[in-house]
Amino acid sequence: MNRDSVVDLKEARNPELVLDGENVVPNDIEWDGYIKVVIISGPNTGGKTVTLKTLGLLALMARAGLYLPVKEHSRIPFFPKVYSDIGDDQNIQLKLSTFSAHLKKIVHILNHVDAGSLVLLDELGIATDPQEGAALAEAILLNLKNKDVMTLVSTHYFSLKVLAQTQEGFLNACTEFDLDTLSPTYRLIFGAPGQSAALDTAERLGLDKSIIEQARGLYQTKDNRAEDLLKDLTRQRLELSRDKEEIKLEKETTEAMAREQRILTHRMREEEKDFQKSKNKKLQLEVRAGKAEIQKMIQEIKGEKNLPKIRKVERQINSLSQVPLSSKVEDAKEWSLPVEELKSGDPVLIMNLGAYGTLLESPEGKKKLRVQMGNINTVVDARSLRGNPQQKGKKSEKKFSMNVQAESGNDSVASCDLRGMNSEEAGEVMEAFISRAIVQKAQRVLIIHGHGMGKIKSLVRSYLEKSGLCKQFMAGARHEGGDGVTVVEF
Repeated sequence: MNRDSVVDLKEARNPELVLDGENVVPNDIEWDGYIKVVIISGPNTGGKTVTLKTLGLLALMARAGLYLPVKEHSRIPFFPKVYSDIGDDQNIQLKLSTFSAHLKKIVHILNHVDAGSLVLLDELGIATDPQEGAALAEAILLNLKNKDVMTLVSTHYFSLKVLAQTQEGFLNACTEFDLDTLSPTYRLIFGAPGQSAALDTAERLGLDKSIIEQARGLYQTKDNRAEDLLKDLTRQRLELSRDKEEIKLEKETTEAMAREQRILTHRMREEEKDFQKSKNKKLQLEVRAGKAEIQKMIQEIKGEKNLPKIRKVERQINSLSQVPLSSKVEDAKEWSLPVEELKSGDPVLIMNLGAYGTLLESPEGKKKLRVQMGNINTVVDARSLRGNPQQKGKKSEKKFSMNVQAESGNDSVASCDLRGMNSEEAGEVMEAFISRAIVQKAQRVLIIHGHGMGKIKSLVRSYLEKSGLCKQFMAGARHEGGDGVTVVEF
């Protein structure tokens, strides 16, 4: 509800007809605060009176806090009072004619109406001389407009249609009449006057055709140029209204499709997250098993002097160390080839794991595919695989990068830089680096972890102390980086 005098009822239905189970044609009632008087014209039995009753009932229901038979986002003012003059109040006992009964009500309304109230008038000025009735109706509507009252009035008077087209604060509206079927559609259209279509309505209701033809002849002998112009204007306005309705439906359809797409996209992302979490957990278990095997092999070759056996264990460790633990894929842009263009034996990048491997089977529309990563043979989601156009057809040579490089100025000392990694990444990289250092019979290596919060440094030194894989470890010399480096001796 609002106090801005804005009526915006979307797909409004008459409550009585809804309760009766009628197939009600919904209508949008759009009326901003700048318009004070809306004049509805159109054919008899076209829905003008029903429109008056619909707005009146909805206004009263809103005041009472009841649900309205309208679409969401509708708006309606809080009318302090609602007045109406609808129907024939002729009373023989009170010696009131139809005209007198209506006029008596109008007098009461004009004497008591307040600014912001709603007034509903059906066929204002009827049951008397048409010219006098039309003039009286025009004066009454101008008076109500000056009182800042919102008025909805139905009429067949041509002069009132002209008033709505020329007077500020007035607006024409009509109930649509289908000129092809010569029948009302019960659709309400704002911005255009309607035609009474009395002769067409009489014909539809079964009046003798000879009478209809005679009436048409009599009507056409009069000067009806203004009516013809009005008819053309109405036709154009109806065409614009239909176009607007089609655009509205297309917009609603597009918005519904967009909402559905957003929901599907969100659902797919959530499913992808769950899938990645599951696959990462599985890979972590496989990697832990591989680490345990590496540690076992290292223990086996400690003090071993049999060179062939050492070389065999070294090859096994190197194979296992090719499996990425959580390395960052820096060249993912190069891996843009979709899985559909790959074949068995092609090198692949598993996007959600950041791992490189070899495809073991042709995609052929499969959702899951087998991939070899080092000594690990696993199944991954086909959507997570990408190929490299430059690597297609070649054997996969990508290995896990531990960021191992010779220390500047001393090619005999290797180093492992853990800066910028989280604890999990640093632990995995460090363990693989230590394993390789042992296999390669390194005497001394450097692990660069920096200072920071000290978490990575504590992780490194705690691992070295508990593993028993090294002879000793210590902080680096000043020229090596001091306490930001751990020196490991085997």
